[in-house]
Amino acid sequence: MTQDMQVGQVQDFLGDGGRLLRAAEAMRYLGDMSRTAFYRNIMRGIVPKPRYIGKSPVWRLEDLREVYERLPKKLAAPK
Repeated sequence: MTQDMQVGQVQDFLGDGGRLLRAAEAMRYLGDMSRTAFYRNIMRGIVPKPRYIGKSPVWRLEDLREVYERLPKKLAAPK
């Protein structure tokens, strides 16, 4: 993959499990987690570190599904 690929092009290439989410989408997927909590959880190792397409941080949907399954039920909004 080249760094010039756009997020949508990479998503088409990877399929649903490899779908890439930007930070706002990732936070929303994890139950409307606040930006502070999201980045704090990255530092704690709860949320995986981002991958980058160019300078844009992205997270794989499959990785976030695993995180979502481990979240305490009171923090996880129904999906």
